[in-house]
Amino acid sequence: MSFAIKCLVLFISIVSLTSAIENRHKTLESWQAVTLKNDHFTTTNQTQVYALNTELFSDYALKFRTITLPKNRSILWDGQQLTFPIGTLLTKTFYYAVDLQGHVIAKPLKQRLKRVTAINLNQHRLLETRLLQLTPDGWQAFSYLWNDRVNTPSILGEEVKLTIQHIDTTYETFNYFIPDINQCQQCHVKNTAKNQMQPLGFSPTFLNSEFFSQAVIHQNKSTSELTASITPFIKKMSSSDLTPSIYADDLENSARRYLSINCSHCHNPQGSAQNINISLDYFERSLYNVGLCKTPVTYALPEKTTRIIWPGHAERSMLLWRLQSQEPSLMMPELGRALVDHAGVTLINRWISRIDLSCQAFH
Repeated sequence: MSFAIKCLVLFISIVSLTSAIENRHKTLESWQAVTLKNDHFTTTNQTQVYALNTELFSDYALKFRTITLPKNRSILWDGQQLTFPIGTLLTKTFYYAVDLQGHVIAKPLKQRLKRVTAINLNQHRLLETRLLQLTPDGWQAFSYLWNDRVNTPSILGEEVKLTIQHIDTTYETFNYFIPDINQCQQCHVKNTAKNQMQPLGFSPTFLNSEFFSQAVIHQNKSTSELTASITPFIKKMSSSDLTPSIYADDLENSARRYLSINCSHCHNPQGSAQNINISLDYFERSLYNVGLCKTPVTYALPEKTTRIIWPGHAERSMLLWRLQSQEPSLMMPELGRALVDHAGVTLINRWISRIDLSCQAFH
């Protein structure tokens, strides 16, 4: 596709999205999912908050996730996949705690994963709210930018300059990036052949919230009958029960979850990075397919970084090096972050360093 055609496609997408917002939803509140109430940002009565058990890192931003289902409709679970009813609305609001000087604060990982039902606006700053709505034509993305307590539609993407106080009390200034609709598609289209957007993180692998037992109807595969009685393993719904851990080792389980939620939307056999020929999906059982001992595509990498994952040698693994990079042309993920996820880097470093295999086994 030529550059001119790509520009035309982007222009048409922007015009279509602009028209949709202008005609239907000029403000976030018009979706009737979230609202401002008594110095708090919270949900309406028809909307439920959910959380994930593994972080999709976004420059230490806290995330307030909600789901609104059409009246008297549920998500169907057949033991393999979730099926959403037309009209399902997902929202994700990115926000930070702030200090007295107005600097944003990087909270520890456990606090970033904590499920909250409202955001105190006297202690936090809202940055953006992203929406996905399931229509007969598939999932459609919308975005709203916050300025104090006023939101406006965001079409072309934005950059917001922030100074963040890290957990070690050091400060760092960076540009927080809000993607345009084209960049939303880059991450949310996991299968380039189908070219259809999908929610990220909303899957049995990563869900961790009590709402699920109320929102999901289990489909009995033997009779194909729908029943409103929820099976016990769905009711329990903790960090690893709806999709039981397939890795006995806690470190490997955590590392594979992290790589899956942060990287597998591009790095899968049908994704936009399929040419790299690795799959970082949680259920990929072949470590060679994950990148173990594979030679990376040529990049400006340190001389000793000659494998995507070098077992036992994290310092020689391209995967770790790119997670640590802040160079736009080299860092991974390419979108969604400007800062280094130090907890994530530490996790992957420990996992790779502990892999006790020889690359000769793959030749």
